[in-house]
Amino acid sequence: MLWIGIVIVAQAFQETPKHHAMAVAMGLFPAIAAWGLLMVESALRSAGTTLFIIGKDAFTNNLAIHGMISLERGFIFTSMILASISVFLIEKKFLMACIWSLGAALLSFVGIIHAYGLTPNGIVSVFRCGAASDFAIGYCSLPYISTCMAIRKN
Repeated sequence: MLWIGIVIVAQAFQETPKHHAMAVAMGLFPAIAAWGLLMVESALRSAGTTLFIIGKDAFTNNLAIHGMISLERGFIFTSMILASISVFLIEKKFLMACIWSLGAALLSFVGIIHAYGLTPNGIVSVFRCGAASDFAIGYCSLPYISTCMAIRKN
Protein backbone atom coordinates (compact mmCIF):
# COMPACT_ATOMS: atom_id res chain seq x y z
CA MET A 1 0.00 0.00 0.00
CA LEU A 2 2.84 2.39 0.85
CA TRP A 3 4.47 1.72 -2.51
CA ILE A 4 1.24 2.54 -4.35
CA GLY A 5 1.02 5.84 -2.45
CA ILE A 6 4.62 6.70 -3.35
CA VAL A 7 3.97 5.91 -7.02
CA ILE A 8 0.81 8.04 -7.06
CA VAL A 9 2.59 11.02 -5.48
CA ALA A 10 5.53 10.68 -7.87
CA GLN A 11 3.17 10.52 -10.83
CA ALA A 12 1.27 13.57 -9.61
CA PHE A 13 4.49 15.60 -9.65
CA GLN A 14 5.60 14.17 -13.01
CA GLU A 15 2.34 14.63 -14.90
CA THR A 16 1.42 18.14 -13.78
CA PRO A 17 3.14 21.20 -15.23
CA LYS A 18 6.22 22.17 -13.23
CA HIS A 19 4.75 25.50 -12.16
CA HIS A 20 1.83 23.61 -10.54
CA ALA A 21 4.10 21.60 -8.23
CA MET A 22 3.22 23.89 -5.31
CA ALA A 23 -0.48 23.15 -5.84
CA VAL A 24 0.23 19.40 -5.74
CA ALA A 25 2.14 19.90 -2.49
CA MET A 26 -0.70 21.99 -1.02
CA GLY A 27 -3.13 19.20 -1.84
CA LEU A 28 -0.99 16.73 0.10
CA PHE A 29 -1.09 18.59 3.44
CA PRO A 30 -4.57 17.44 4.54
CA ALA A 31 -3.75 13.81 3.68
CA ILE A 32 -0.48 14.03 5.60
CA ALA A 33 -2.39 15.52 8.56
CA ALA A 34 -4.86 12.61 8.41
CA TRP A 35 -2.01 10.11 8.42
CA GLY A 36 -0.27 11.96 11.26
CA LEU A 37 -3.45 12.01 13.33
CA LEU A 38 -3.86 8.28 12.78
CA MET A 39 -0.31 7.77 14.11
CA VAL A 40 -0.97 10.02 17.13
CA GLU A 41 -4.22 8.21 17.98
CA SER A 42 -2.55 4.80 17.58
CA ALA A 43 0.31 5.82 19.86
CA LEU A 44 -2.08 7.17 22.48
CA ARG A 45 -4.18 4.00 22.39
CA SER A 46 -1.00 1.95 22.85
CA ALA A 47 -0.17 4.09 25.86
CA GLY A 48 -3.62 3.46 27.31
CA THR A 49 -5.07 6.94 26.79
CA THR A 50 -7.01 8.91 24.18
CA LEU A 51 -7.16 12.40 22.76
CA PHE A 52 -10.28 13.01 24.81
CA ILE A 53 -8.43 12.27 28.05
CA ILE A 54 -5.42 14.42 27.22
CA GLY A 55 -7.41 16.84 25.04
CA LYS A 56 -7.48 19.87 27.32
CA ASP A 57 -3.84 19.44 28.27
CA ALA A 58 -2.79 19.03 24.63
CA PHE A 59 -4.58 22.20 23.55
CA THR A 60 -3.32 24.30 26.43
CA ASN A 61 0.28 23.12 26.06
CA ASN A 62 0.46 24.39 22.44
CA LEU A 63 0.47 20.97 20.83
CA ALA A 64 -0.53 21.53 17.22
CA ILE A 65 -3.18 18.82 17.39
CA HIS A 66 -6.06 21.23 16.71
CA GLY A 67 -4.68 22.05 13.25
CA MET A 68 -4.01 18.41 12.51
CA ILE A 69 -7.54 17.35 13.46
CA SER A 70 -9.07 20.27 11.56
CA LEU A 71 -7.17 19.41 8.38
CA GLU A 72 -8.03 15.72 8.79
CA ARG A 73 -11.81 16.30 8.92
CA GLY A 74 -12.98 15.99 5.31
CA PHE A 75 -9.41 15.77 4.07
CA ILE A 76 -10.34 14.47 0.61
CA PHE A 77 -12.47 17.57 -0.04
CA THR A 78 -9.92 19.84 1.59
CA SER A 79 -7.10 18.39 -0.53
CA MET A 80 -9.02 19.02 -3.74
CA ILE A 81 -10.05 22.51 -2.66
CA LEU A 82 -6.58 23.64 -1.56
CA ALA A 83 -4.99 22.25 -4.73
CA SER A 84 -7.62 23.95 -6.90
CA ILE A 85 -7.28 27.30 -5.17
CA SER A 86 -3.49 27.05 -5.51
CA VAL A 87 -3.67 26.26 -9.23
CA PHE A 88 -5.97 29.18 -9.92
CA LEU A 89 -3.77 31.54 -7.92
CA ILE A 90 -0.70 30.34 -9.81
CA GLU A 91 -2.54 30.84 -13.11
CA LYS A 92 -3.69 34.30 -11.91
CA LYS A 93 -7.33 33.29 -12.39
CA PHE A 94 -8.43 35.09 -9.26
CA LEU A 95 -12.17 34.82 -9.88
CA MET A 96 -11.98 31.01 -10.03
CA ALA A 97 -9.82 30.95 -6.89
CA CYS A 98 -12.48 33.09 -5.19
CA ILE A 99 -15.26 30.73 -6.25
CA TRP A 100 -13.38 27.71 -4.86
CA SER A 101 -12.60 29.63 -1.70
CA LEU A 102 -16.23 30.60 -1.16
CA GLY A 103 -17.21 26.96 -1.71
CA ALA A 104 -14.70 25.95 0.93
CA ALA A 105 -16.11 28.61 3.26
CA LEU A 106 -19.59 27.15 2.84
CA LEU A 107 -18.38 23.58 3.42
CA SER A 108 -16.49 24.57 6.55
CA PHE A 109 -19.37 26.71 7.85
CA VAL A 110 -21.78 23.75 7.75
CA GLY A 111 -19.20 21.27 9.06
CA ILE A 112 -18.39 19.15 6.01
CA ILE A 113 -14.72 20.09 6.38
CA HIS A 114 -12.62 21.20 9.37
CA ALA A 115 -15.34 20.80 12.06
CA TYR A 116 -14.89 18.26 14.84
CA GLY A 117 -15.64 17.44 18.42
CA LEU A 118 -13.71 15.36 20.93
CA THR A 119 -15.79 12.63 22.61
CA PRO A 120 -14.86 9.66 24.78
CA ASN A 121 -15.39 7.50 21.67
CA GLY A 122 -12.97 9.54 19.58
CA ILE A 123 -13.10 12.44 17.18
CA VAL A 124 -16.48 13.05 15.54
CA SER A 125 -17.54 15.40 12.77
CA VAL A 126 -19.84 18.23 13.78
CA PHE A 127 -22.50 19.21 11.25
CA ARG A 128 -24.28 22.48 12.05
CA CYS A 129 -24.25 26.11 10.98
CA GLY A 130 -21.12 27.83 12.21
CA ALA A 131 -19.36 24.53 12.92
CA ALA A 132 -15.95 25.74 11.70
CA SER A 133 -16.66 29.44 11.39
CA ASP A 134 -13.01 30.38 11.96
CA PHE A 135 -12.06 28.47 8.81
CA ALA A 136 -15.04 29.94 6.94
CA ILE A 137 -13.82 33.44 7.79
CA GLY A 138 -10.36 32.52 6.58
CA TYR A 139 -11.68 31.19 3.29
CA CYS A 140 -13.90 34.27 2.90
CA SER A 141 -10.86 36.52 3.23
CA LEU A 142 -9.30 35.05 0.07
CA PRO A 143 -11.69 36.83 -2.33
CA TYR A 144 -10.71 40.15 -0.79
CA ILE A 145 -7.00 39.33 -1.09
CA SER A 146 -7.47 38.04 -4.64
CA THR A 147 -9.34 41.20 -5.62
CA CYS A 148 -6.48 43.30 -4.31
CA MET A 149 -4.00 41.17 -6.27
CA ALA A 150 -6.09 41.47 -9.44
CA ILE A 151 -6.23 45.25 -9.06
CA ARG A 152 -2.45 45.39 -8.61
CA LYS A 153 -2.03 43.17 -11.70
CA ASN A 154 -3.92 45.68 -13.85
